[in-house]
Amino acid sequence: MGAETSQGAQTPPTWGSRATALLDWFIHPRILAVGGDSRRRSRILVAILLIPGVAAVLPMSERFLAGDLFEGFVLMVTWMLTLGILAMIRLGAPVVLVGTIYAALIFVSLTTSAHNLGGLDSPPVIALLMVPLAAVFIVGVRVGLVFAPLVLANFGVLYALRPEGAQEPEQKLMVLCVALLVLAAASIAFESERARALATAERLRSEAERASAAKGEFLANMSHEIRTPMNAVIGMTGLLLETELNPQQRSFAEIVRSSGETLLALINDVLDFSKIEAGELVLERAPLDIRACVESAVQVLAVAAVKKGVELSSLVDPATPLAIYGDSTRLQQTLVNLISNAIKFTDSGEVAVTVVARQGADPEEGSELQFSVRDTGIGIAADKQPGLFDAFVQEDASTTRRFGGSGLGLTICKRLVTAMGGRIWLESEQGQGSTFHFTIVGGVAPYLRPPHLVEEQPLLTGARVLVVDDNATNRRLLQVQLESWGMLPTLVDGGEAALAVLRGGNHFACAILDMHMPGMDGLELAGRVRSIPAGEALPLVMLTSLGQREEATSMDLFAAFLTKPVKASRLYNVLLAALSEAGQEPGRGGEASASAPMESSALPGAMRVLIAEDNPVNQRVALLSLERLGYRADVVADGLEAVEAMRTIDYDLVLMDVHMPELDGLSATRRIRADPTLRQPYITALTANATVQDQEACRDAGMDDYLSKPFRLRELRSMLQRYAAQEAARGAGPRSS
Repeated sequence: MGAETSQGAQTPPTWGSRATALLDWFIHPRILAVGGDSRRRSRILVAILLIPGVAAVLPMSERFLAGDLFEGFVLMVTWMLTLGILAMIRLGAPVVLVGTIYAALIFVSLTTSAHNLGGLDSPPVIALLMVPLAAVFIVGVRVGLVFAPLVLANFGVLYALRPEGAQEPEQKLMVLCVALLVLAAASIAFESERARALATAERLRSEAERASAAKGEFLANMSHEIRTPMNAVIGMTGLLLETELNPQQRSFAEIVRSSGETLLALINDVLDFSKIEAGELVLERAPLDIRACVESAVQVLAVAAVKKGVELSSLVDPATPLAIYGDSTRLQQTLVNLISNAIKFTDSGEVAVTVVARQGADPEEGSELQFSVRDTGIGIAADKQPGLFDAFVQEDASTTRRFGGSGLGLTICKRLVTAMGGRIWLESEQGQGSTFHFTIVGGVAPYLRPPHLVEEQPLLTGARVLVVDDNATNRRLLQVQLESWGMLPTLVDGGEAALAVLRGGNHFACAILDMHMPGMDGLELAGRVRSIPAGEALPLVMLTSLGQREEATSMDLFAAFLTKPVKASRLYNVLLAALSEAGQEPGRGGEASASAPMESSALPGAMRVLIAEDNPVNQRVALLSLERLGYRADVVADGLEAVEAMRTIDYDLVLMDVHMPELDGLSATRRIRADPTLRQPYITALTANATVQDQEACRDAGMDDYLSKPFRLRELRSMLQRYAAQEAARGAGPRSS
């Protein structure tokens, strides 16, 4: 945590910062917020005003006490005018107006004093030299050019009205005139050069913004053009892999699919980076379910972890708020990037994600959450860590060759975390693994507490559970989760230890067994548990890795199966079902209990589907993908045809490509939504553009959902499940064909 301490340390304020803070106190907040030249001129004016404002008090008092009423009155008027002008600045009056008024008042005051105190020999004459100088720096060159000849003319009047016997008046006049011209010329030259530099900087900034916008538009267009054929490559190879292939053909198809997904990931990284660099990153502010975000990010990478033999787990501290205001998409993107990196650089062991609410956060600023992604991978050398968050940087060139990647992932994470009000850092030791930490800040959002997060659990409280898992992190995760429901877990790290506990006369309401353990796996352990009196009727829950579920011959040993990483809601539902069926034959209803929580995620029944897509290859991909899920669809080639088709047939679901000839998808959707005679379908956008702005444009047009091309079969299935859930909530299912 040393990095955290060093980043969090605060340096004491300097005298310069204190002086700047004092000047800013007199300036209107709007001018401070705008900054730039107005703030600079306001600070100069305040600094000039504070000097006579403070210095005039003592001599003013002395003049009145000495009986010199005229001088005392002049000083008092000057002091009051100074306070008045400071008040005008504080109230937000334009600095040009205030500066001009102040320069005119000072000019009149000094001129009056010079005439009353001896003409060219008086001290106010020297101060008059500063009036054009101050006018140039406070107001501008034009006002300075007005005051310079006025001061020069004033010197001429003082010379003409000089008293008799004045010594060397011509020389004094000459010196004053030369000094005035030199000071005025120098200040005007300096200010003019500065103004030209500001104008040049502003022009270059505008050109850079235009270039950045053009670059972003170019990259977005290129992304669309590349994603369109990639949709065909990934979609068709995905369908190909679900057909009967010999081993060599399957190997070739998997290589094509993997290469396409790698290229797509690189495209996404470059596009995200370009958007961030162009300042076009837009963050949503909506209620964000912390646990759902973490679980979704972990589930996305569960298959990748299984393929590498890496344990993947997540734990959200019970004290963490249910939801905060933030951008769930960007939070998940950050988590997926970090977890993906952790899996990529870990050959064996585990990757663990944890979330805690940080102590000491200001409640008015929102809740500060700390996310940590820990792995047991190769680690990062200390000398490579400082530049790790820079663009296109990896630990060394051999890392890029071995593991691949663009080197943009951590840079994108840093920019996203910063945009979400947090920071990111790491702890790592080469050969021992790494832990990446980041924080985000957001106000606590109102959120309906799901059943598994309710504090009181009368059906589970007091129940004893035996947990058997060789992985310490998994045991700790299950312990925290079970104890949060009031259950009493007993943790053991292997089959022999579990059997010893059961033979010792201990009775449990349920046992959770990991499938893959050294020495004795979960299946063998379950068989031996059944041979012990204490385990004959004991409900058993099997933890398996995704895609590694056992054959049906072993199903009767278990009440339910759970895939890792375990979702808290799934574990909760399974335990409730297992304990409620404890009196029944073990295994009876196990499949129902395992699948019951997923009823809301069922696919919709028969429905009418319309595909609006102008690209023939993409039409074929969408048709075959829907066919794999048991649906048929009609196809049109542009938005006009889609609107006409809706007037003929009441479609339940429309897959609408955004970019089509004749009438694009957004315009077609607006026409459908604006026509009260049409049955309003569930419209899902299909587009190769993948930015937050694109999604917002689709929502604004009236679309219900969004699929970024190329889409996977699981993404299409998830969209159909969201549609089914929405229809179920409305109480109206899809129509039968």
